[in-house]
Order: sequence, then structure tokens, then C-alpha cells
Amino acid sequence: MPVAYFISRSVGIISERVGQKLCQSYCHRKSEKEKSNGVGTFLVVGSVKLLILVQFDMNGCFGCWEQEKAALLQLKSSINSTAGIDYLQTWNSTNKTSDCCDWERVKFDNTTGRTIQLDLNWIISWSREDWCLNASLFLLFEELQYLDLEGNWISRWVPNEGFERFSMLHRLEMLNLANNRFNNNILSSFRGIFSLKILDLSENKLNGPFHIPELRALNNLEELYLDGSSIDESFTSLHFLDLSNNHFSGNVQSLSDLRSLEFLSLSNNEFLNPITFSSFFNLSNLKFLFGDNNKIAFETNSHTRVPTIQLRLFKLSRCSFNGLNTTLPTFLHYQYDMQEIDLSHNNLSGTFPTWLLENNTRLEVLILRNNSFTGSFLVPYEHYLHPNIKEIDISSNYLQGPIPTNFGLIFPNLDYLDFSNNAFQGSIPSSFGNLFSL
Repeated sequence: MPVAYFISRSVGIISERVGQKLCQSYCHRKSEKEKSNGVGTFLVVGSVKLLILVQFDMNGCFGCWEQEKAALLQLKSSINSTAGIDYLQTWNSTNKTSDCCDWERVKFDNTTGRTIQLDLNWIISWSREDWCLNASLFLLFEELQYLDLEGNWISRWVPNEGFERFSMLHRLEMLNLANNRFNNNILSSFRGIFSLKILDLSENKLNGPFHIPELRALNNLEELYLDGSSIDESFTSLHFLDLSNNHFSGNVQSLSDLRSLEFLSLSNNEFLNPITFSSFFNLSNLKFLFGDNNKIAFETNSHTRVPTIQLRLFKLSRCSFNGLNTTLPTFLHYQYDMQEIDLSHNNLSGTFPTWLLENNTRLEVLILRNNSFTGSFLVPYEHYLHPNIKEIDISSNYLQGPIPTNFGLIFPNLDYLDFSNNAFQGSIPSSFGNLFSL
């Protein structure tokens, strides 16, 4: 255990517990900038008066553990031997008084002095060879909670020293391995890291489809990033799932069991089966849905049931549609809490959907650019004021007729407006004078 403080006694004996409380109190105050030059004086009044002098180093913690300091230096040696460059120069082994609390890219717990965070992202991304990882180098960091290894060209590991060893890191909650060169062989390595809440495997060389039952055992997993990869599994505890930029070959109906899901991105895929939004109707916690650049199958009115989801953000741009139906998705008629809608570049047809504005009084962004909406541009009546709306883009449609005279009264806080490439007629309404932010 590192020496956290030195107590000079004037009378009697002070307990270790009291000393720890003083130490923690100093840590809290020391995080602010109104500090003395390293000496804190505390007066404890009780049956015996004690004057306690506590000598602190002014570096943000009380010194890391010696064995963890040695492990950090060994980790640095592994990085530098791969990169051929002296990275992490603050990790100094020659200076015996060097305090690892001041070292870059590492964070320590102010109370225990144990390592809790390592930010080793993009260190050797331009090295002459890829980093052959030795996961056992991290095992001495028993309190490690956050490990970021993104962008280091890691593609392999020392035999029997892969990520399966991380099952011994019982406090590890966040592991970022994005932008490396891992293939599917890495997947079995995670089966025992039960403490994980966030796992990022995006932009690797994973390809599929593949089944990953090992990840399904991670019951605490809340966020999984696989953009640039492939997946064909379900994780019932997930809150955040990003499957964007894939060549996904499964069926999105398999996601209908993710009842805890709040964020789902399916953008830029090549699903064999078109997306049907009814697959998500039971995801009552879903608030953010991205589906750009996909094949979409709209259900007919006779097959549409009332969804339990209430989205806040819905982005569906540059999609292609199966069948002749190119009207707005029917489930949008049941949405009342949306704050941002982007349906641009879809060749959607029909009259302007005034009901989107009437149903969603908290709407901030409405983008319907480059579609085929026709007829007059109608806005809600005055009692449907929309003070939250900041952006409206209905450019490149076939709207015609006059711009509504009350437009500036309905959207008083608008700061971006694009009506271009339509067939509007008449003059600009005087209510535009109320658009002070435009």
C-alpha cells in the first residue's frame, strides 16, 4: 500500500480511520485550485486535542502502487519495442522520484492509489508492425475499470495471453478495441469478462454472419458497438446497439427481443430482408432509431398495429422501398414525442404531413428535403405554436401556392429555413419579421 500521508503526533494516538477521512477530505479539496503549497493543517477537538500535520504531494493522488508502477513501465516497453519510438515519455523509470500520478494517459483512484483507467488509444497506429498484445501485462491492474486500446493495429496476441485473461479483471466495465485488426477469433475471448458494460469492436476485420454466444453471457453488457462488422445475435440487457456500416445478412426481426434497447442504428447496411418497422413496435424503451441507406418495406394500413415505442429521434434518409407504397410510414401517426425527424432523399410522396407538426409539439428539427411532396404547404393553427423548432428543410419537393401568412408566428425561434426548389408563389409574409434568429 503506498504511503498516503505522514502524521506527526503531538499528543496521544490517532486512529488510521480518522487519518483516512482527513486524507479523503484533502483529496476532495485538492481537486479545486485553491490549495496551499503542499501542507495541510487540521485541528481535531475532542477529549484530547491533536495537531496533525499532513504532508501531501501536489500531484492529484498519493502515489501509485509500486507493483503497478512497474507494470506500467513494462507495458511501455512493450509498446515502444513495437513502435520503435519512445512513446509515453512521462512514464519515467530513470528518475527514482518520478511520481506515476503525473503520468499521461493513466488515472488513479485518489483514495487507494490503484490504477482505474488507461487511455492507450492511437499510440502506435503508424508503427512499422502491428502490436502483438500480451494481455497478462494488464492483470496487475486489479482495480482497472476503463481500458481504451483503440487504433493500435492490434491483430494478434501472445499465445495463451489473449483477452481471455481479462476475466481476472473483475472491475473492468469499459473495453474499447475499435479500429484494430481483430478477426472473428477474438470473440471467444470475452466469455468470462462478466463485469463489462461497454464493449466497442467497431471497425475491425470481423465478418459474418456469425453467432456469438460468448457475448450473450455478458449479462451486464449495456452498450455494444459493432459498426463496420456483422452480427446475428440478441443481447437482452443492451441499451445501445450500433450496427451501422455493415454487410449485415440477417433479419432485423431478431432484434425484437431487445426490450431494454434505447438507441438503435441500422444505417448503411445491405440487409437481405428489407427492414419492417413493426419489428420494433414492442421495444417500448426505444428512443433513437437510425435507418439511413437501407431497404425498407412499409406495411400496409391493414397490417399496421399501434406501436408501444415513442421515438425522440427518427432518421431515415436515402432509402429504397419495396413495393409501390412511398408514403410516410404509418407508425409515425402514433408518435407524439419526437424532437428530430429526417426523412430526406427518399422520394416520398403525398401531401405535406402537417400532422407531424401537430402531433409532436416538442419537435426541434424537421428535414423533408428532396422528396416528392405535392400540394400546398400548410402549417398548424396559431394554438399549435412550436417555440422549440430550430430547423425546417423542405427544399426540393413539389410544394406550391403561397407561404402561410402565420408562418413566423408558429415558429418564432427558427434559425434555419430552406424552401428552395419548390413552386411557391406570392410574397414573403410579414410574419417573417418575427424570425429574429433566422
